[in-house]
Amino acid sequence: PKECIEFFDYTFDEHFGCALPMYVPRALVLDYMLARCTRNNPNFFESVHFNTSVESVTFNTDLGKFVVKTVDQDQRFAT
Repeated sequence: PKECIEFFDYTFDEHFGCALPMYVPRALVLDYMLARCTRNNPNFFESVHFNTSVESVTFNTDLGKFVVKTVDQDQRFAT
């Protein structure tokens, strides 16, 4: 049922503007989830990289940040 995947701060009713059946098609679920992710940050997916493997993660104490080394599986280059 859709209630199992509904976000507490963004309801199906709020998104679609009307009541929906208990089970909704996958396309509507995807639309709902994408709208929720990009609602406060339209550029949310700009930093997402698919087909990428993480080679290592280390913490740089001087910067106070994690350093992540990745490999793009399509291009086979490290970042």
